[in-house]
Amino acid sequence: MNRLNTVLGVVALAQGGLVALTWWPNNNAAAAMVPLVSLEPSDVHGLKVWTGTDKDKDPIELEQSQGAWQIKSSGGYPADATKVQKVLDALAGAEVSDPVATTKSSYDALKVTADSFDKKVELDGDGTSTTIFVGAGSGRAATVRREDADAVYRIAGLSQWSIGSRPSDYYDSTYLKVDPGDIQTFTVQHGPDKIEIQNTEGTWTIAGLAEGRTVDQGAVADLVRQATTVKISALPDDPTAPPTADLTVAWTVGSGDDSTSGGYVLGPETNSKRAVRSNDSSYTVLASTYSLKKVADASLETLTHSQ
Repeated sequence: MNRLNTVLGVVALAQGGLVALTWWPNNNAAAAMVPLVSLEPSDVHGLKVWTGTDKDKDPIELEQSQGAWQIKSSGGYPADATKVQKVLDALAGAEVSDPVATTKSSYDALKVTADSFDKKVELDGDGTSTTIFVGAGSGRAATVRREDADAVYRIAGLSQWSIGSRPSDYYDSTYLKVDPGDIQTFTVQHGPDKIEIQNTEGTWTIAGLAEGRTVDQGAVADLVRQATTVKISALPDDPTAPPTADLTVAWTVGSGDDSTSGGYVLGPETNSKRAVRSNDSSYTVLASTYSLKKVADASLETLTHSQ
């Protein structure tokens, strides 16, 4: 009996050793990395993004035209190429190895189906299109599956939040910016009321002041500072349509032959926003009413005081 036990023990040890050898990690056999999609980032000329919470709504759609990216679903408003490139690099530039799942029974839990996803992305190239579902993840890693494939992969450094699905995720929020110190003349006109301001060696003067009134240098400086930086709060339904003019702002920078002009039209307040159209732009944007309050409220009374 003792002999039999000894033999059985030896056999068990041998089997255990075989199992250990079978599952011992082989550092020399790392899985080869392969591209997630056949498109290179530079091959992609169109991008559509749906969000899982509004999957039945139209996606945000971007396209490359004449070498520049634009938000096609927002009237062709210019997109920030750097922001678009981050998404292209994250997906068209992704490489994967071992899948975390290959069966349909696991797709719902990982949120990589047409009915359940966090983000759905369509990459369009010349004559080819690839759709990717981006699903559940943890930390800075998310699961992805191509619509035409069974394998689900986890990509480190990717999350659903890094793939924008709103226009604001893709445009530069600064619509207009001029150094207020460079302004030489500045005009605000609201209907027939026109305020003309001049910068003379750092001192602001206003034309046509009534006797006994002097310029409030701080108030004018604040007005010019606010007026020469416009941040986008949102895009209108049709950014190509000019706004109804409520007031106009104009300025010059430099003097003589080196003088350049600028300005914009400001629309009336609607839902705490005002439409803005720069003289140098073909697109209208919406800015918060608060951000341009000093401009809209500018008057001789707000910019001067009694001596």
